[in-house]
Amino acid sequence: MPKKLKCINLLNCTVAYLLIGLSVHSVTSEARTRPSPAPLTREEWTAKFPNGRALFLYGNLTNSEQQQSVRRVSGFWGQLSSQGYEVEGPLPTTAEGLLRAFQDPDVSLIVWESHGTPEGLAEDYSKIVLVEYLLHAPGARLRYFLVPTCYGSSVIQKLGLNRFPQIMSWGPDGPILAMDVFPLAREQFNIFQKETDPKSCTGILSN
Repeated sequence: MPKKLKCINLLNCTVAYLLIGLSVHSVTSEARTRPSPAPLTREEWTAKFPNGRALFLYGNLTNSEQQQSVRRVSGFWGQLSSQGYEVEGPLPTTAEGLLRAFQDPDVSLIVWESHGTPEGLAEDYSKIVLVEYLLHAPGARLRYFLVPTCYGSSVIQKLGLNRFPQIMSWGPDGPILAMDVFPLAREQFNIFQKETDPKSCTGILSN
């Protein structure tokens, strides 16, 4: 190939390379500078999530147990999402975090999973045993509190949830697979309806 033709080809390749580089830079710069969607106003959030927030929280679980929990709850979570709940989780939670969620005025449903004992003892994510009557001053919209763990009903009583008749709580009476909890919750609590009238709630339910 003549030397002049080689130079022309080299020049063309260089120009093409620069043009491609400028194009990629333009696209990536645009992606970086593109504004994030504006946060919902209070009115927009209420219209989009009329049933409030649903939280899936967990305490002391191994990585494999966390993965199993996610698989078990995924269908349940999907149904909640389609029924006007803003769903969040799974989230590792300390005792302080659980209390904050319990008192959040927008939270209407909490699923909290860990390991429970017949005495109602359970550990948070930091492996600290939850103290008796930890939960107090519930948020105004909280209606459901599910503890899909062994001896969940004992954990519920230990936490003092039976003091709040407006909250429907459920936990197994003994060792049980957590996957059994969610169909039962759907059947007993009628969760996939609009907010339940507090007067119709009956406190602790068990199988």
